Amino acid sequence: MRRLSIIGAALIALILLADTVAWYWATGVVARETDLWVAARRAQGWAVRMGPPTRSGWPWAARIKVADVAVQAPFASLPGGASFKAEMATIGVNLLVWRHVEVFLAGAQRLQLGASPEIAFTSRLHVLSVDLPETGVAQAADIRIEGVDARIAPPGTPEGPRFAIERATARVVSAAETLRATLDAKTIDLPPSTLANGVGPRILQIAIDLALTKLGQATPASAPASWRDAGGSLAVRSFDIAWGSFVASGSANLHLDAALQPEGTGDARLSGTADTLDALASAKLIAPRAAMAAKAVLQLMQQPQPDGPPIVQLPLTLQDRTLRMGRIPLTKLPELTW
Repeated sequence: MRRLSIIGAALIALILLADTVAWYWATGVVARETDLWVAARRAQGWAVRMGPPTRSGWPWAARIKVADVAVQAPFASLPGGASFKAEMATIGVNLLVWRHVEVFLAGAQRLQLGASPEIAFTSRLHVLSVDLPETGVAQAADIRIEGVDARIAPPGTPEGPRFAIERATARVVSAAETLRATLDAKTIDLPPSTLANGVGPRILQIAIDLALTKLGQATPASAPASWRDAGGSLAVRSFDIAWGSFVASGSANLHLDAALQPEGTGDARLSGTADTLDALASAKLIAPRAAMAAKAVLQLMQQPQPDGPPIVQLPLTLQDRTLRMGRIPLTKLPELTW
């Protein structure tokens, strides 16, 4: 018995030693691959900075931790580019599932898109890329974010209004010339505004399933035009929104018109529309006359439900930047500048 115990202990020690060697080697690979990614981005004109890596994750994961992450990405269609900063990032792989690359972000983070106000926030963000091919480009990614607590304010100004998300999940799948994405966000606390005060300060849920087609047809010099000319489209396969008394679901198909502005058709199933239209009019997002006309038409179209408020099912169109409910124009969207 004692001899068996010694053999068992020796086997366990060998397993731990082998795992430690594999972990040490794998964390070195993760560090090198991260350096290669940074070098590739810098060659594209990005500015990337991060602190020295420290190994972590033993025994079942090979990860590195880096502090003070800062990424500045120039985009031709976004003057000023985009910048992101994070207090801490963890990058690595599960030793049992090599084709999954994980990124964890934690602590204080900052995001700025172009000249828009900087968003300072804290969150727990987990990104899992799935089925990583030999090219090193993920074909799919699962994203989970929890505990977002953001403040939105221009740089150098006092702390701005609060925006929070309890949790959200997303899945992005890239195939030949197609990008498919699903998003499900719950318990979204909005900053104060006329619209939020009217409809409600909290969105209970937003869920959306969409697909972009003909992505491979776009050329860098004229991406929107070439994407449009190739027949590119954005299909919103389904959407669901629960915001105060307003509940909506439906689908839509969009593309770009001759002026490179979105246009298309959709259908929606709505309830709680009267209060929402009043809030939209108060926020000056639609004209008061359009709100009154829409309320009168929706009143006639309501279908009673045995276990809930009445619903309305109606067609929507977007043309010449004007969103219409049937024949009633609701609002003029701002011009999209590429």
